Amino acid sequence: MLDSKRTILIVALLTVVGLAGASVARAEDGAELWGKNCAMCHGKDAKGDTKVGQAMKIVNLTDPAIHAKIDKARVTKAIKEGVKNEAAGGKDMKPLAAGKLDDAQIAALADWVVALKP
Repeated sequence: MLDSKRTILIVALLTVVGLAGASVARAEDGAELWGKNCAMCHGKDAKGDTKVGQAMKIVNLTDPAIHAKIDKARVTKAIKEGVKNEAAGGKDMKPLAAGKLDDAQIAALADWVVALKP
């Protein structure tokens, strides 16, 4: 009886530790994915202060007024479907998801964007 309770406790503990580790890895993946897929235009700091970002008139995602409008659903949609950018004369953000990122990567990237500090 004692061994079975101990086994259950150990399994529960390992599950909690595993989930915590997965959560940390996911946050790291978001930053890495940003660097590989988004930083060229949006900049490493998400301020859009790159040559491409300036040409496309990309908004500063850390601006408090812009960041207030950001939520995970909106970011996920932008990644999957792209963004129409009429301010830049039709230079739109193309979808990233089309075969390039899976759902877990998209979720990690969206979480990273939502967690940006204004």
